Amino acid sequence: MQEPEPAEVAREGIILLFEAVPDLLRGLIQLRQVLQDPEAQLDRLEGTNSGAFHFGPHKIRVVGLPAALPRDVQQRTIHLSHWPQTTKDSLYQHRAHLVCFYEGTREDAREQLLALYQLALAFGNLGLLGVADEAAFNVTPVAVVQDIFTSMKVGDLKTDFPAMLWTNLLKFHRPDGPIWYATRGFERFGAPNFALLGQPGEAAETFDLFTALLRYVVSSGAELQAGHTAEVGNLPLRFVAPYEYEDFLKGKGELLVVEVVQMEAENTVLT
Repeated sequence: MQEPEPAEVAREGIILLFEAVPDLLRGLIQLRQVLQDPEAQLDRLEGTNSGAFHFGPHKIRVVGLPAALPRDVQQRTIHLSHWPQTTKDSLYQHRAHLVCFYEGTREDAREQLLALYQLALAFGNLGLLGVADEAAFNVTPVAVVQDIFTSMKVGDLKTDFPAMLWTNLLKFHRPDGPIWYATRGFERFGAPNFALLGQPGEAAETFDLFTALLRYVVSSGAELQAGHTAEVGNLPLRFVAPYEYEDFLKGKGELLVVEVVQMEAENTVLT
């Protein structure tokens, strides 16, 4: 019997936003400083703004384009982010971008993303405005990249990772008043995306709930399914299949609706 082919490893990618396409060689110099690694290398395609950065087990292919992002990509990233409007306006002013694809040997999405954001950090003083992440439906301003990733190491990812940057929470308003809150980007970490029907003003607490579930799945390897129950803190939950607006709520991968129930959770307790 023929052996099944191994599943293809998911490859992460981000887009760096600039006013003009940056010099990749200057980016290499900065990357060596960021990593404290003089062995980091750049294979540049002569006469182009394209090439591949190599450091440790990582390879990141980059393609520089002297144009703003397509309008639909801006809509999925800058527009849907939760930064103040003044921050979004500054990001809309970009006039060039650097597309970055992970091609290294690490399979864990967290390690791939950390490597990508370390490269972004290297361009932080070379005109970087922000980092667009299509899978997360999000964007990260350069100041936040510099604040979070300057000191982050691979070991930190085992206990924590910046879910607010690598995922997002979207809101869909029902005509009768309630709001559907739905995640994007959870699938990249092997978890389902979640949705919850709530009220206006509950976005922060809902996202905290969802990220607690995400971290549990990532740390334990648990496979949540419709019909399971759980408890986050003292909040009993039930997971059900989507029953309305699925086309709007569903991103990539599986979607589970989270319901708060007045009953003792049976299957899983999260602390």
